[in-house]
This record gives sequence, C-alpha cells and structure tokens, in this order.
Amino acid sequence: MDRIGRRWPAYAGVVPWALLVLGIVMDLATPREVSGGPLIVLACVASGVIMSFRATLRLVLVAFVAELLTGFWESGTAWAQQFVDLAYVVVAGALGLDLNRLVIRYGRRITEVRTVAESVQLALLPEPPVRLAGYDIAASYRAAQTEARIGGDLYAVHDSPWGLRVFIGDVRGKGMGAVSTVALLLGAFREAAEDVPTLEALGARLDRRLAREAPGLGEELEIEGSPPPSSPSFRTAAGWCGC
Repeated sequence: MDRIGRRWPAYAGVVPWALLVLGIVMDLATPREVSGGPLIVLACVASGVIMSFRATLRLVLVAFVAELLTGFWESGTAWAQQFVDLAYVVVAGALGLDLNRLVIRYGRRITEVRTVAESVQLALLPEPPVRLAGYDIAASYRAAQTEARIGGDLYAVHDSPWGLRVFIGDVRGKGMGAVSTVALLLGAFREAAEDVPTLEALGARLDRRLAREAPGLGEELEIEGSPPPSSPSFRTAAGWCGC
C-alpha cells in the first residue's frame, strides 16, 4: 500500500504542487520582503499526507532545487537568509516524508484489520443457500457505519424437521464482545432448531443459553418458522432475549 491517495479526492494530489508553484512565483515576482517560503514548506508537509512516498520525495527535491535557484536569482538576499530558507525546506521535506511513512503504516494496519474483520464476518454469517426447504432465500448485510465490516447483527436459516427456521437478531453492544455473542447465539440456534419443535420453546432455549453464558448482554431477536412447504403460512415469535 504505497499509494495513499485513494483516500483523497482525485484533485487533492494537485494541491501540494499548486502550493509549491505559488510559493516559487511569490519568491520571484514580489519584493524580497515578501517570501513564498511558508507556502513551499506547507507544500512539502501536505504532500506527505496526500501523495505517495515517491511523489512526496520528488516534490521535496523540486522544492529544494527551486529554493536554491530563487536564492541565486535574488542576488540581494543575504546568504544567511538563503541558508535559513533552505533549512526550512529540508526540515519540512523530512517531516513530510516521515508523515508519509506513518500514514502508509497506519493504512496497512487498517487494511489488515478490515481483512480479518471481513473473514470473521463471512465465517459467522455465510451466504445462505439460494433455495432451502422449498423457499427462495436471499440475505444482504450492510453495516451502519461505512467503514465497519463486522458488527452485532446476525441472521441464519435452518431446515429443521418441523419446517424452515429463520433467525434474525441484533446484539446489544459492539466490538469483539458483540461478535462472541453472535457466535454463541448462532451456534445455539442451529443446535436447538433440530431438537425444539415450537418457536416459543426455541426462543426460550436461546434466552436461557444467553443468560447462562453471557449475562448482562442482550439481543433483540425475531424467529420465524414455517410448516412444510405445502402450506404457505408462517408462524412468527419475536421478543427480547437475554437480560
């Protein structure tokens, strides 16, 4: 992940170069009392956050050469002032490159975390079969936050001896605690759906399992069931599981 510009709009990469050009023009077209150095320094730092490492390095080198040449162009400028301006560019360039390194490292860690989260989410909530027990099945999971890849929502379908069972829930809380509760409930649902003939008894068993193994947590759930496909009716039981 050397390039971090994907997190910025396409035009953002032009901003550091525009600041650099503007700073050079100010140095050349204005009296010696007016300096474009601050804009050049800002361009070096901004490039480290917005652009890739190589692009940042190129901009820093161009800024250093430009500052050196403008110092020769303004022959009346004291050597001490030219040295200070060059030092500003060097420090700003080093800061920009270091910021770029930190941002890239942070981006790689975020990518790794998101990849693990997606794998966990897929393991917990796999895509259901497109058809089960005579019914068409479809599911779509979208987290409330755009960057989130894992949360406390859950769903499951199971073809039991007593008809199709559909489990939909929302775990209270977030993070790994919510994920462990999701795993607990999904496992309990798949086990109980094979043994419990009624939805009320199935909900009661999930409630006891959650109260025993995750006290203090809760889940808003809905369990739907159907008799064999020959009958079109569904039976539904909804409530609060846990305490």
